[in-house]
This record gives sequence, C-alpha cells and structure tokens, in this order.
Amino acid sequence: MADLVVKGRGKLECRPVWPGTTVCQLPLEARDDLLGYVVVQVDERAREATLLGYRSTAADGEIDLGKLRSIASPNPWLFL
Repeated sequence: MADLVVKGRGKLECRPVWPGTTVCQLPLEARDDLLGYVVVQVDERAREATLLGYRSTAADGEIDLGKLRSIASPNPWLFL
C-alpha cells in the first residue's frame, strides 16, 4: 500500500486490515508530516479492497475500527 499525499498539507498513511479484524495496529515511529490514517480492508481471496474510514490520531498505537470516521465526511484539512 502507498501513502496518500495531500499536496501542501502532508500524508495520509494507508493501513491494511483483514476481514474480521476489529483493531488496526500502527507502527510506533512518529511522522511529522502525517495528517492521519486511512484504513483499508483487504480481501485477498476476492481480490478487492474496501476503504473503511480514517482517523487523524491514534496515540495508543492502534485504531479501533468501530471509531473510524467516514471517508465521505468532510475533511477540513483538505480545503485549507
């Protein structure tokens, strides 16, 4: 997976999860230019991926997938 670059703002880190997963584990290293995380559910058997949502922060090193924000919701940092 590749990060998504928001020109002039920073990056959204794409994080893969597998079907049935409830938590997305994150790397411990911090990134100064990181806007947040986009979580993508990968189904290798079906050869497809689904954007589940995003979070701008995850201080404890993981993201509860039930607390993701919708990709369809307004993202104010995209318009600054």
